[in-house]
Amino acid sequence: MPKVTIDDISAHTGLSRGTVSRALNDRPDISHETKQRVLDACRELKYVPSRAARMLATGQTFAVAVVVDDLRSPIAAQYVRGAARQAQENRYAIQVTELGASTDEAVLAVRSALLARVDGALLLASDVHFTAEESGFGAQPVVSSVAIPGMSCDVVVPDYVESGRLVGRALLRVGGGAVLYVHDDTDPSAAERLVGVREVLSSNGVDGEQVIVPPAALDSDRLSAVRAVGATHDRAAVQCLLELLRLGRSPGDDCYVMGQGNELVASATVPALTTVDLNGEEVGERAMDTLLKRIRKSHSGAAERTAIAPRLVTRESLPG
Repeated sequence: MPKVTIDDISAHTGLSRGTVSRALNDRPDISHETKQRVLDACRELKYVPSRAARMLATGQTFAVAVVVDDLRSPIAAQYVRGAARQAQENRYAIQVTELGASTDEAVLAVRSALLARVDGALLLASDVHFTAEESGFGAQPVVSSVAIPGMSCDVVVPDYVESGRLVGRALLRVGGGAVLYVHDDTDPSAAERLVGVREVLSSNGVDGEQVIVPPAALDSDRLSAVRAVGATHDRAAVQCLLELLRLGRSPGDDCYVMGQGNELVASATVPALTTVDLNGEEVGERAMDTLLKRIRKSHSGAAERTAIAPRLVTRESLPG
């Protein structure tokens, strides 16, 4: 089968070769309708554009660095998946890099990612301990989940505070005042989640100091009297569920348990764990969409912060 060329796309659509080329290179002087018409023809004719040719024509690499703090975390995996899907739809490649444990490792990871000649970068991290100058961020557009010292950039992040609010409301609904919230301060976003929990408890007259406990303070006496338990993340919630079972309680019946994160373990427990999905894929998609608009200069206003709303996932451990 002969190779499909731009001339074939031109003949198929009735558009000039130059118009097809500008549409494929996502030039701002081509309307959305024309771009869509060209992309539809590419799919129909199975045309695969040459990345090298696009690079020569535009001076861009059509590649984006995606830097995350820990690929093992569920939110990072979801984020990369969403970012990759958005990049693929726009015919961009992604290069995924993991930040190291130390500041020096993080700076090296970012510098290495940027040296690979990319048009921009995404950063998903709970915090950064380096400046834009140290890391090399700033030469290309960047969309981050946290502020980067020394530069102004768009921020797209899960709404962790709202996640905490969802937990607080659900616990009070089924447990009244007989609730506990297990706060694991080793989790990077634990403090933000706790803000939401405290807000809901306080507005309903519940003393947070009495019901918010660290994992080490979760003893049999507390669990024997509690009606509903929430936790910073699903792993801590599963530990609570197992301890309640050991005490002869019946989670989902005489007591209720809820986590945050919608990790794989949440759907594998018996009873299955109610949790909060942080919509990591949508965060990645929105971050990539924002970045591509900056790269294409279709959005040139001031840096913006976008918090993606989480959603409650109701399962047997806590009724809807």
